[in-house]
Amino acid sequence: MDFDTLINRIVEVASIRYFGSPAPSITLEKKDEPEKLIFQFVTSNRDQMERSLEEWTIVPSRTADPVGSKLAMEKLDAELCSLNLKVVPDLTDRRSVWTWETNKGIKGGTLLIGHIDVPLEPNHPAQIFRKEAEWLHGEGIGISRAPLVMALYAMKALRHHRMLHKQPIGIQYYMDEGRDCRYSAELIQKAAKTASRVLVLRPGGYMDQIYIQQKGQRKYFLTIKGKLRVPGEPYPNSDTLIWTVHRLHELTDALCRREGVTVDFVGMETEGFPMRSPHKIHMTMLVGYLDSQKADESIERVRKILNGSRFKIRLELISDRPPMKKRPVNRDLALSLEKVAVDWDIPLQIDTSVWPCAGGLVPKGIPVVGGIGPIARDMYTPHEAVNRTSLIQRALLLAQFLIRENHS
Repeated sequence: MDFDTLINRIVEVASIRYFGSPAPSITLEKKDEPEKLIFQFVTSNRDQMERSLEEWTIVPSRTADPVGSKLAMEKLDAELCSLNLKVVPDLTDRRSVWTWETNKGIKGGTLLIGHIDVPLEPNHPAQIFRKEAEWLHGEGIGISRAPLVMALYAMKALRHHRMLHKQPIGIQYYMDEGRDCRYSAELIQKAAKTASRVLVLRPGGYMDQIYIQQKGQRKYFLTIKGKLRVPGEPYPNSDTLIWTVHRLHELTDALCRREGVTVDFVGMETEGFPMRSPHKIHMTMLVGYLDSQKADESIERVRKILNGSRFKIRLELISDRPPMKKRPVNRDLALSLEKVAVDWDIPLQIDTSVWPCAGGLVPKGIPVVGGIGPIARDMYTPHEAVNRTSLIQRALLLAQFLIRENHS
């Protein structure tokens, strides 16, 4: 476009966003290159994407709400079936995992993995959808909904120009992210084995990152039980709560970031009787790691520090999410994404993350990249938000990448 046409176009788009006037005229013809057609579809459907995102944030599907998660999955099934994707029976159990594929199938193609459940506790306040100049707010909007809408519109862009079913693409969604993929892990691994590459539909980093390495996470339930103590008793070492606080400080000093292993304590609860100090303490311990052997050594150090006292200690493993390790194939896949991003002037950085993800379940030798979704902030809190510009950029990035991979 020349300068005058560009200025008129900017005014038209600004008018649409502010007044909701009819869409600007299409400037590209069917004879144009596929990449340009995809660009036109994604950019001209910005308002529709945000409306779809609002609809999805209204659908309740917290992990502790199996009925809501099932309804959300059925809604996703209806949307994907409208794009003529079909369910893969061998990779779907209709309880915790659903998988769809194009006519070309998943084998040798790209597998997109996301989760439909929002891992928030039932007592957390719900967040309504609202817009700001740069951010969109809503329940689960960053960790679940925005990556889902991004993937849907990337698929719609391909289908609108009759490109979708020329691509070998699979989409897999699971319902137990809040339970650390306890029931979906087997089918995720099975699906990943059939694909040539895996993209994890989780939010990108605040500095436009995608991830080629993400830490694993072990979750332990720790119980410390002491004797009943009368308030004012002059033996502080017999107080369960005071003893626990001192030991937690010792643990964090001894293990924090040692050999790539991190230890965090969350969700402390106490039990006690009226007019008595708490005699039983429950808490969750999170261990982040890249090397399972070093994680085992750290847990042994934890047990040595906690044991050998007058208190009864119980440390029980609840879940273990394997790490997504940095491998050359992961970097190669990330560089392919980066090349697409450079061609379309989309900001992108290759990085690592401390958050666990389903990418750790992908077998060795299969390239996997996480953080494909739009940029999000304040995840797992009532203030969670997703960047409006990033929503469009990441949808365009995904669609253009899928086209390029098929051509190559």
